Amino acid sequence: MIFRVDLGYHLRGVQEKLRSTCVAGASQTLKKEAMERMHIQNHKLILVLALTVLCASSSLRADSVSYGDFFGTDVAFLNVREGSATDPVPLYGAPLVVDNRLLFNPLTFTSFANDGDADVTSGTLSVRIEAGEASFLEVIRITETGDFTMLGTGTDATSATINGLAVATDIDPGVGDTLTSPLAVTPDAPYFLPVDGDFGEFEAVTEIDLSGLGIRAVILNLNNNLQTTSEEGTSSFIQKKTVEIEVEDIPIPEPTTAMLLAVAAVGIVRRRR
Repeated sequence: MIFRVDLGYHLRGVQEKLRSTCVAGASQTLKKEAMERMHIQNHKLILVLALTVLCASSSLRADSVSYGDFFGTDVAFLNVREGSATDPVPLYGAPLVVDNRLLFNPLTFTSFANDGDADVTSGTLSVRIEAGEASFLEVIRITETGDFTMLGTGTDATSATINGLAVATDIDPGVGDTLTSPLAVTPDAPYFLPVDGDFGEFEAVTEIDLSGLGIRAVILNLNNNLQTTSEEGTSSFIQKKTVEIEVEDIPIPEPTTAMLLAVAAVGIVRRRR
């Protein structure tokens, strides 16, 4: 959304109003006072308009929606929410839970450009993921699918692309570990006209490996971006159709089992020596 404010129009209105108070026979002192009041009013008007635009843009950046908590077979997906700095939400939409998977079927997570325009759609999904009782988180796997369309007679200046990053921050035991993993897209993005044809489908995957770290809970942030560009007489469109977050956990070994595993590991090391 673009805010356009015609400052010249408003300032001219203020100036004319103030100038009208200065009659033909007014003294130089009155004229000077009138001009000073005009400058003060000008500065106040600029400040008010600037604050209005700032507040409006801040409300867009704060656009978010919460979906609550979801419980899988062995793991919990808590405080699921999404936000966007570019578009109204929802983009991902409300999820469903199946086994240990959180499933989204986005209807409005799209980007479209036409006749020389360009567009960016950015959305962030946040969720607290907790392992089941007496378990550690093992793997968080994210899979997305979607498609793109490019029409018209043009060059590689008409394009569509997808990129994203998954960030998992340890909150239990809370030692501060942060793991990141970018989305790997197949076929490789970006896509161009006419090389990649009129229509195509993509899959984007990433995996965060938590095995052996003894982590029971994380905050997962999934940052997703769709981008399109176009030329005069062309258009490009790209959309997400599915997003899946799958979690694997592993039981915490019993003390006796853990001791036996440690002894076995020591024995293996000694035999190798």
